[in-house]
Amino acid sequence: MAALGRLDLATIPSGLPDRDRVRASVVAGADKYLATVRSQAFGVPYAPADGKYVWGSTARYSNNSVVLATAYDLTGTTAYRDAVLGGLDLCARPQPPQLVLRVRLRRAQFPQRATTGSGRTSSIRACRNPPAGAMAGGPNSGLQDPVAQANLMGCAPATCYIDEIGSYSTNEVAINWNSALAWVAAFAAEQAG
Repeated sequence: MAALGRLDLATIPSGLPDRDRVRASVVAGADKYLATVRSQAFGVPYAPADGKYVWGSTARYSNNSVVLATAYDLTGTTAYRDAVLGGLDLCARPQPPQLVLRVRLRRAQFPQRATTGSGRTSSIRACRNPPAGAMAGGPNSGLQDPVAQANLMGCAPATCYIDEIGSYSTNEVAINWNSALAWVAAFAAEQAG
């Protein structure tokens, strides 16, 4: 929540005495993510220190894209905007890893959907032909499910993704991951006019 608070303090007009410092910290964070984008083969603002992608990695780079987009809003520097749009393009391209589920020739067909009750996961169900726009968790070097273990051993970290119902560690759809995607998609739509 601290990052969200910082982004709000940087963008919402207020009488905050050190607002310029807060805004500069957002831009400094975006500069780090921009350097990451430039260093990654897939051009996303996510490069885990150990090189291993984690469960829900698409949310990591979607959240980082929110920082880049905010820096664009603060400065007008097009490199930030271009980095956001490039990362979104990776999610939406029509070949694997097709992580944003949309109506295209090759979209993810078999994501997992966790439903919750009382703060705990109560069931995990297959979600055949999920709604367009939902994002799967994405590459996960941990291979924490039997399907990923059977099919992805030896994969490069950014490619450890499989569109199979049983691959809950790579193909799960979760609302908290998709919230950042919704924000980034709204930013992209705003750029298109």
